[in-house]
Parts: sequence; C-alpha cells; structure tokens
Amino acid sequence: AGSVIANLTLSFDTLSYDVILLIEEVLFTNKSLGNMAIECEAIRFVNVPDGSVRIIDAHAPNSTCVSVTWTGLPEEESQGTLQGYKILYKATSVESPYKAFVTYGAVTSVLIKDLRPSTQYILMVFAFNVYGDGRHSQPVNVTTQGNSALMFTGRGSFVYQAAYWAITDGEVTAVLRQVSKTTNSIQLEHLEAFTVYVVQVKVVGMNDTAGHIWGQAKISTDEAVGFFFSVPSAGPKITAVHNTSSTSIFIKWEPIPKDKIRGILLGYKLVFAEAGSQRPTFLTASSNATSAEAIDLEKFSIYVIVIQGYTRRGTGLASNVQSITGEDVPSRPPGNVAAFANGTGVIRVTWIPVEAEFVHGILRGYKVRFKELAQTSALDWITETVGSSGNYIELSGLKPQTTYEVQVSAFTIRDGNYSESVIATTNKEPLSHPQNVTAHSTSPTSITVNWNRVIVAEVINASLCYVVRWTEDGNGVERNATANTTSYVITDLRMATEYNVCVATVHNALISEFSSKVLVRTQDLQVPSSPPENVFVRTTNHSDLQITWSRVPSNAAHSVVIGYHVRVARENGKEIAIATCPFRANTSLSNLTVYQNYCVAVAAFSRRGIGPVSLRKCAVVDDGAICPPPQKLIVRNVTATNASLKLVYDGACVNASFVTGYRVTYSSSANRWQLEIPDARSTSVFLQNLTPNTTYQVEIMVLTLNGKDSVPSEPMQFITKKISE
Repeated sequence: AGSVIANLTLSFDTLSYDVILLIEEVLFTNKSLGNMAIECEAIRFVNVPDGSVRIIDAHAPNSTCVSVTWTGLPEEESQGTLQGYKILYKATSVESPYKAFVTYGAVTSVLIKDLRPSTQYILMVFAFNVYGDGRHSQPVNVTTQGNSALMFTGRGSFVYQAAYWAITDGEVTAVLRQVSKTTNSIQLEHLEAFTVYVVQVKVVGMNDTAGHIWGQAKISTDEAVGFFFSVPSAGPKITAVHNTSSTSIFIKWEPIPKDKIRGILLGYKLVFAEAGSQRPTFLTASSNATSAEAIDLEKFSIYVIVIQGYTRRGTGLASNVQSITGEDVPSRPPGNVAAFANGTGVIRVTWIPVEAEFVHGILRGYKVRFKELAQTSALDWITETVGSSGNYIELSGLKPQTTYEVQVSAFTIRDGNYSESVIATTNKEPLSHPQNVTAHSTSPTSITVNWNRVIVAEVINASLCYVVRWTEDGNGVERNATANTTSYVITDLRMATEYNVCVATVHNALISEFSSKVLVRTQDLQVPSSPPENVFVRTTNHSDLQITWSRVPSNAAHSVVIGYHVRVARENGKEIAIATCPFRANTSLSNLTVYQNYCVAVAAFSRRGIGPVSLRKCAVVDDGAICPPPQKLIVRNVTATNASLKLVYDGACVNASFVTGYRVTYSSSANRWQLEIPDARSTSVFLQNLTPNTTYQVEIMVLTLNGKDSVPSEPMQFITKKISE
C-alpha cells in the first residue's frame, strides 16, 4: 500500500451561488472528496465578479425583518457589466437551503421581511453579472427581535384618532380620522398607488387634546412589495429563442404575471452577452411587447440572453437562456498558400488553416482547385477536397514542365472565398533552371533579378545556389555571380545600356541549363532634385520683362542639365507662355500687356524630365508709367447746393493693382476744392455745400500706389440752381 500526491485543477463554465457554497464546503470545511483528502489553494473566478463585497451593517429593526447594508463592488472587479447583488439568508437552527433576495443595479441595502421572531439568521452577499454569480462576502449572523404586544387600558372617556400621511420630499399634511374606542381597525381609501404612508394611532381623552400615541407604522399601497422595493418578483417566461441569421437572434416571452409585477411595468430590458466579450448588446422593449430581435451580433457565436421587467423602482428578477447565431461562410481564405513542384508531374500545396474567429461555423474542410495557367475557362478548374484537419495536398498526375494556377478555400455550410492564386510549375528533370526570371533596372547603374525557387525532385528543401549571368547586348562579354537566394542585384553597369540576363541552378556540383535570356535596359540619367535659385524679374521698358536665375549646382543636377523651363503667368493664374532656354540662365519676354502683374517660375530639366519648380517672382509691366485720366464724367442731379457726378473710367489702368483711387478738383470763380476718393472701384462722386446759381469747373485724375498720378481729365462745367428753383 502507498499514497499518491497529485495536483488537480477543476474548471467550470458557470456556477450558481448554491453550487459555489457546496464546493466551498467540500474544499475548505470537509477537505475531502469521498475517501480522498484534498487541500485547495484557492478558487479563481473568471468572467464573473472576483472581488467580494463587505457587509457593513446588519440588524433586526423588529421581530420579522432584518436590514442589511454592504459596500458596492468596484467596477474594475466586476469583470463585465455588474447586474446586481444576491442576499442569501437562512436560519442557523435548522438544516434548510438558503433563500435569495435579489437586487439590481447599484442598490446596496435591503430589508428582508417575513422572518421568524427571536431567530438567528446567517447572511452573505453575492455580486453577479450576465455570466453568473461571483465571490461572496464573509457571512454574518443576525437575530430577530422577540414579539412584544402593545398594551393599552383606557380609563374614562376616550376615542381613537388615526392620522396618516404619504412620505414625500416636500411638506405633508396629515389626514385625521376619529374612531370609536370599540373599533380596532380602520380602512384607508383613495390612496396613491405604490406610495408609502405613515399611519399613526392616538388615544385622545375628553380633556386631553394632545392625546397619547398608541402606535405608528409605515405601509405601502403596493403591499406585495413592501417598504423598500417595488420591482418584479419574477422574470418573463421565455417561450422561444432562435437565430434568424448569422448575426441576429429572435426571442419571445410571456408577460410577467400581474401579481408578480409589484408596480407599474415600464418595459423589459434585454442583454445579449457573448461569452468572453466585454461588449454586450443591450435592448429595451415596451411593457406590452412579447418579442425582440438583436441584430449585428457576431457570427456563429454563443450568447447568454438575460431579460428582466422593470418598474420605476428598478429591474426585477431575470430570466436567461442561451442561443447561438447561425452559421456563415468563412470570412477569410486560408493563409500563406504555397505551391511547388515535388517530383515529376506532382505539385504540393500547403496552407495555414483559417483561424477559428474567422470560420463563422463548423469547418467541414478545404477545397483546392487548380488548372493550367494557359487555360482561361472557368470550366477548366479541377477541385480536390481535404478534411478540416488537413493543411496540405499532393496534386499528382500533372503534365511535366507545365505551369499551374492553384487556389484554396475553406468551407462550412457553403464555400468561402478562394485565396489569391499561386503559381507552380511541374518538373521533368531532377534539376531544372529557375522559372519566371524577371529583371528590372533600379538605377542608372544597377539591375535587380528575381526568379522562382527550384525544387529538386525527391528532395525537399534541398541546399541550392544559383548562377546569374549577364551580357551587355552587342558586346558579348559574359559576367557571372553566385546567389544563395532567389534575388540578386547586379551593380556597376553602364547607364542607358541594354543587358541580357539569365539564371541557372547549381546542386551537388551540377549546373542546370540557363534560363531564357531576359533583355533589360538600365535607366537614363535622373532629373534635377533642386530648382534654380535667385530668380529675379524686372521690367526693361514699357512692355518687356528681363528674367535671370542661378544655375542648378552639379550635386543637385544628377545628370546633364540641358535647359531651363520658364513659366510665365498673369496675375489671374492663366499661363501665357513657356520658354525653353537651353544652357542659359536668363531670358526676356517682349510685347507684354502693360499695367499687368506677371509671375515667373523656373525649373531645370534633363532627358529624364523636369525637376522641381522655383518660387514664383512677380513684377508689374510698366508700373512706372503715368495712367491716362478718366475719359467720361457725367453730371447728374444738380441742386442749389449739391451735385452728383458719375465716373466712367475705361483707361488702360482700370485693372492695374496699383490704382488706389481718384482725386476730384472742382472750382468756382472764387474758390478751389479737392476731394479724394480712396476706392478704385468707385463710380460716383457727390459734391456738397456748393453756392447756389454758380458755375463750377470739375476735373478728375487717377491716383496710383507709386505716387505717379495721371494728368487731369478734360474739364467739364455745371451750374448750380437758384434757391427758388
């Protein structure tokens, strides 16, 4: 005989509070399982609340009630959305199961009623979320009070006086009812529903108006609920639940019985929680609803559905059920699909299985389809099926030295999407040259060569190397290099030159034939990387511009700069000229429109193209010239002391940005005045404080930004009216 010590870990998907207490008794109190002694280190709670609450007050206010208050559970310890608390209690004197009082939300105190007088009770508090009950508090013992009858013996003449009032947040007024001393009850009518009232009975003597309080009590018009809570005492009866698609679940229930509502039913709250998810779906249904449907759920996932009725006091007891969303097709194809020749007429295809989270159903297997690359009809595909645990297949009986296109898909109840095509070519000889050799120029002096990996017949992952050969077209001088991978960069080549490139396989001192030659040309020179600097623009006469700049430095040219592009545009952005100036750093433009703003930018160019453009520099053609005066000045609305003039200016400076306004000079035989109009867009002039019946002479001239104002216009005259006119 001997003994064995073993470590054992037990895991449960979900446990209710009664099972938790039973397991604790076995592990920590009995410390045995049958005849086997056990010692438990700890119980760890996953997905359900792992932190325990603490009872901070428990007392019996009377002979049939116990008041319990506890600390709320911190949010970080609830491991999901906290639903509420379960208060377990039972008498310690008898062997009986625990009873549960359930609260919902953030409530942290209850009044447990209908207990036995002078009886000790043991209490503990569980926190729970949508996944189940968590760790409970330390138990406490409370003893209810004994019965004590209220005795009163009347002497002389007296009556009973009953006063009652509702408990509200504001002021209250008691209602008084006189009752004869031969009566021991009273019925209160026309009360508010679901309202707590204070009822007080006094004994009032004939000469004692104050009376003596005989008794006082609190009572709710919702007697089934009691003083503290008016929430449904039963959950809706779930009659049906099923998925309606791969992302939706339908649930149907019967209404809560009226005697279990304990208040005015406001509606139903539903929670659809996926196992392991921290983001449940919440729904609310009206009080007369008997069904609901949750959408946008995860595909083919198990959900715990909790439904509760609620009143204005909170949510009631919950009903729960499990359901699963429907199957769907895999949302991803298998990954890392690879295909390579594995012997004569054989291609081996491998892949990484689809991750479980992307299967969305029961994986039934994989489909591998293939066809010759040259075939174009959808009817040419040949499909093979592999079980759900497989991750490779050997495609045999293929044509030698033939290129095939291969795709792989996973399937559940229906086929998923196929992967991107992979290409593989079957072998005929044990050693073949690389396939799909490509070459492209990566700079004026280099070429990058790539090819497919060669698979040696009957030998997987053989140690191979490759010989890369290149020849300058027309030169005939061969150069070789050895590569251990399927890519090689040829350097130190001549720019703008054609080369023939091919590759051979080397294995066990044997070399295959070279692949077909690939013709590739090295790049030409690059474009300049910097724009010309020190761009300068100036006017040389009335309609010409002189443009100069600094050449692009050699370290930024990257090649031979064969010229400069000069781009000229008017102020409105319309390009009017592009001049190419080979090998020069200056140019000029003639016969431009005067009084216009021109902007210039310069870029260097080579055979490969045009480099970056310089910053724009602008100049106004002929901005030093004098603008012509306005040609028309029309007199309107002349009175005895005022005159209105209309300005019509159609001179060459009308659109010039340096015109700032106009100066009006008007004079009589006795005086001379000037009026400046600081707005180049103004079309009217108003003269005031004129002398009646007087002849005035008016001239107007253009004002410019550079101070070179125009000559005055031709004078015109008008006569103010007499005062009597």
